[in-house]
Formats: sequence, C-alpha cells, structure tokens
Amino acid sequence: MSLLTNPSDLKSSSIFKGLIYGQPGIGKSTLALSAPNPVCIDFDKGMKRVEPQFQTASLQVESYSQVLELLNSEELKGFDTIVIDTLGKLIDRICDYVALQNPRLRQSDGQMVMKGWGNVKVAFHSLLKILESKNKSVIFVAHEAEEKDNEVVIKRPDCAGAARKDVAKELDFMGYMEMVGSKRSISFFPSEKFHAKNSLGLNTYIEVPDTKVGNVFISEKIVRLTDERLKEQASLREEYDTLKALIEGNIESLNTLDELNDYYKEMGSKRVIWDSSFYEKMLLSEKVKELGFEFDKQARVFVDKVEV
Repeated sequence: MSLLTNPSDLKSSSIFKGLIYGQPGIGKSTLALSAPNPVCIDFDKGMKRVEPQFQTASLQVESYSQVLELLNSEELKGFDTIVIDTLGKLIDRICDYVALQNPRLRQSDGQMVMKGWGNVKVAFHSLLKILESKNKSVIFVAHEAEEKDNEVVIKRPDCAGAARKDVAKELDFMGYMEMVGSKRSISFFPSEKFHAKNSLGLNTYIEVPDTKVGNVFISEKIVRLTDERLKEQASLREEYDTLKALIEGNIESLNTLDELNDYYKEMGSKRVIWDSSFYEKMLLSEKVKELGFEFDKQARVFVDKVEV
C-alpha cells in the first residue's frame, strides 16, 4: 500500500479554524458569534457587552482548569462552533496554570522563565489537539498589537509567547477587522500593514454589514462558501472518475505504433484533473510494455523494442 495520498483522495471538510482580530470595540466578538450555533469560552468576560439578541452560552473563565473540564465534558455536544475570546487572555490563563503546577517557572515580576514558556507551548499544543478532536469549527478572537519592521508598523494578533505563530499554522483564515471611513471591514489577505491568512478562497476585503440585518456574517460569507467548495469538489470528483474511465478505454483500444504515437502527441492538449495526467502516463507506459514497444527518448516516439 502506498504511503502517498493522491490529490483526488484528499478529504475536504466543512469544519474550519479561524482567527479574527482588530481594533478595540469594533465588534470582533459579535462577528465571531455569527458562526453556526456557537458556544463561547469567554476569557475576556465580554459576553455581557454583546447585544442581548446575539449572546450565546458561555464559560465565564476563572481558571484554565475550568476550560479543560468543559472540553472533557459532554456540554459542548449541542454546539457547532467554539469561540475562544480572547487568544491573549487564553495564553495568560495557561501561564497561570503552568506556574501553579511549578511556581519556579515564573519570576517574581510575573514573567515566565524560558522553561516556563516551553511548558506553556506544550499545554497550548495539547489544547489545539483537544479542540481538533471535538470535530467542531473553532474561532479565536484577539486584540491587535503592533510590531515594527524597520520603519513600517505592522498589525498582528495580540498574544504573548509563540502561540500566535503556532495557532496561525493551524488556521484556515485570519482576518484583520478595522474601520474604513464609517464602515467596518475585514481583510483576509496579508499586506505590509497587517498579518492575515486566506486558505478558503475568501474575498480579499469584505465589508461587514450592520447587525440590524442580523448576525450572519460568518455563516453567509465563510460557511456558505465552504459548503459551495465542497459541492464543487464532489462535482469535480464525478468529472475525475469519468475522465479516468475515458482514459482507460482509449488506452485499452491502442494496438499499433501509429496509434500509440498519435495518442501520445495529443496527450498534452487534454484536460487535466488532479493526477489524471500521471494516471494516463502510467497506463500508457503499461500498454507500451504489454505490446512489446519502447520509447525513443531522442526522437520522442514509440518504436519497436531493440533486441540485445
């Protein structure tokens, strides 16, 4: 059995991981709660600031142990999306948790020692694995912070330690939310001004509608797009299977050198879906061997096999 996975065998999923960050008070939490059937792990204690009609069930976090208890319980079964608000406070609580287990990992000024940050990283990666095992979408919310690249100021998610980079590797999207004139917007394409990520084919810049029309942004702009991509994937698989069957039939019908060479000349002009070109070359190679011919690399044609 091959250890490799062909493009046609890659699995798509409607489950996604995302991060929304940006300016204070711009509505990041409310936007995150526009995901399907959300539950919030509320490190920031901000659920009370969300408009009542958009509030949802939440864990008002006092300690990281509570979070682990919730994730290992059955209470999340009825929800489709876990919102973690905020990423920065999550890391702060993990630091507290690690330092509680071993006080020597934290200095007198409250900062973690190097080994302490190593333990925080291990705990954070363990959390990501637990979240992944829940088979639910996850959205992190974060405040913005600034970092300088020479004279250029770049916006990034506010988060201590290496967690920001670690979580970014796992994300399907990272959006920077800001005011443009009097309108709220979110951008998913990285620029010289801010960090972002877009693995779902989202529009580079999307205006965030007023919540007077309802809180449906993620459901409409991200989930629906993901569902459409899954449908396209299913349709493409049907086309792929049809194309493979056509290739098999065409190559099976080849019997002479002229037929082989005519077919070979036309191969480059045919439609390719995933690994169909590789599959076609493999079948043609097998057919050539079966008929007792070989390929002349200099002339780039099939010829009678030279007996040695």
